[in-house]
Amino acid sequence: MKRTFKLAIVLLCLAAMAAMSSCSKEQSYKETIIGKWQLVDCKLFNSDGSAVDMTQDIEDVFANIAWTFNSDGTVTVTSNYGAGTVSWLIEGDKITFSSGVEYTIEKLTSTKMILKGKSGEYNATLYFDKVK
Repeated sequence: MKRTFKLAIVLLCLAAMAAMSSCSKEQSYKETIIGKWQLVDCKLFNSDGSAVDMTQDIEDVFANIAWTFNSDGTVTVTSNYGAGTVSWLIEGDKITFSSGVEYTIEKLTSTKMILKGKSGEYNATLYFDKVK
């Protein structure tokens, strides 16, 4: 009985530590993401895992795309084709936009961001550099 109780206490402590670590990581993401991010690369994959040829699109469609994350929970996406604003929310390592799109944050530092998720019918990996 004592052994089971001790094991339960240890597991409870581990769960609490994991929750605190997740919260601090989430808070760090929320602080680090604020600012302007330039899309520098985009890789799209079909559902079977094969890569989509983006050679022409990168130069035409994806040129000059920037995402500006604001501390009020909005993000403005600008491109050669116009601009739009939606809200964003970070929970754990997921960022969800009010447009219904969700990405996993693969990397987020003060200078680089990598997001993975669905972009329409494709699996996408988006690479950003922070604009100074």
